[in-house]
Amino acid sequence: MNDALAALQANYFYLTDNLDDLLDLCPSDAEKRDLKGTYQQATVDYYDARNKAFADDDASIADTVSQLRTVQDSLEKMSFELANAVSIINNITTAVRIGTELAAMAK
Repeated sequence: MNDALAALQANYFYLTDNLDDLLDLCPSDAEKRDLKGTYQQATVDYYDARNKAFADDDASIADTVSQLRTVQDSLEKMSFELANAVSIINNITTAVRIGTELAAMAK
């Protein structure tokens, strides 16, 4: 598995493994819907990218992988406390946005 797909997989698995806890952090139904939509986008990105190839020598792909890993590392270090809810959800949104950009680079 190449680095790009591994980064998308890590993001997808993190969200899958922690979705219930993340949903519990959301104070409103609207935020829960937004998080579910973000999770669905991460799922689509990962599954679509599994069937495509990434150029190993593309600097923009390497940069995007690095960005996604940085955000993912930050997410994994955060605790599931209500005080961190906004930061966690913002980081998830950022990670999935970066993942979507990365998945679009696959051919």
